[in-house]
Amino acid sequence: MVNLLSDYIESDYAPMPYMDSIWLPKCFNDRKHLIAYVRKSTRNGIWLTNDICLPVWQSVKNAKKAGIPKKKLHEIAEWSKQSNHLVKYASMFQKKLIEVEYDGVMPSRTQAITFNKSTSAEATQTTYTYR
Repeated sequence: MVNLLSDYIESDYAPMPYMDSIWLPKCFNDRKHLIAYVRKSTRNGIWLTNDICLPVWQSVKNAKKAGIPKKKLHEIAEWSKQSNHLVKYASMFQKKLIEVEYDGVMPSRTQAITFNKSTSAEATQTTYTYR
């Protein structure tokens, strides 16, 4: 299993060409961490898409419905905004990285990934490979 929060290599932090002119929200603090996340995801064959997070208003609405106290709603709105920024900019950076450094083709993984699938009756192992 690939853990995107650890095991970065030194080359993951290398600057990305043509990305210095892109403004990043201050929640990122330093673009090198976003670049490392994007490079590692790409190296591991993981597509970063811009379509997984709830809009801020919907996150706050769901938090209210779940009974979260009003004083925590601002914090939840900030987390939602940061998550939305992460998926937006990570996706944008990955598209440019693939275009510039990989000639527009997502790099393939050199090793097979094994996923354990289990049911209540039995556990099976299936190996998936990237081409």
